Amino acid sequence: MKRKWDRLVRQIRRNQIFMLIVGTLLAFVVESLLERLEASRGLPVLLITTVAIAIATAFYYLALGLIARWRTLPPVYVGIQPEKQRGLIFLYSRKDTLLKALEYHKGTLQYVWLVVSSEKEEEALGLKQEIDDFTFYNQPIGNVWAPQEVTNAIERVIVHARSLALDRDEIICDITGGTTTMKAGAIVGSLEHEVKTQMVPARYDDDLNPERAIDVIAVNLW
Repeated sequence: MKRKWDRLVRQIRRNQIFMLIVGTLLAFVVESLLERLEASRGLPVLLITTVAIAIATAFYYLALGLIARWRTLPPVYVGIQPEKQRGLIFLYSRKDTLLKALEYHKGTLQYVWLVVSSEKEEEALGLKQEIDDFTFYNQPIGNVWAPQEVTNAIERVIVHARSLALDRDEIICDITGGTTTMKAGAIVGSLEHEVKTQMVPARYDDDLNPERAIDVIAVNLW
């Protein structure tokens, strides 16, 4: 909550027009209050100043709150969405990205192969037990910095898919997750076997942390 508030304050502070309007209003309010309190001749200067600062501060944060309530996120423009497929190869890193991909292909999707590192294998196992709409298979890799391991995993999936009466043109590979070298290996494997590719972009905050997955988009490599 504090991070979101700090981010909002930074965004508003960059808006010079907003700061000019708020500053003008605050100056007017404080000046009016000081004149009225001074005319009463019954309150000490310190109390008058304290009250004025308190009112100005309250007004300022009230304005910030109103801006936060009215603020709408800018639209996100994404590319072409892929056709729904029966098979999905997924470089697993984050749960929300996987759920977005599964949601998109739901209704057609039957088989999911998770290309997963040893660090994420237990987490992926928990997801397989949690989600029972699809048949999951793990494709574990030992070294996330070795592209060839992911390329080999793609090849193993293609061989396995044949035993499920699944052709390669019914499979799509999601290259969103994993390390950069894992993505490189997935791209090479997808090109070698002419497997379609996709990704799930995310909306990022000011600190470049992913806030939420957006939509599935096609990545046309061939």
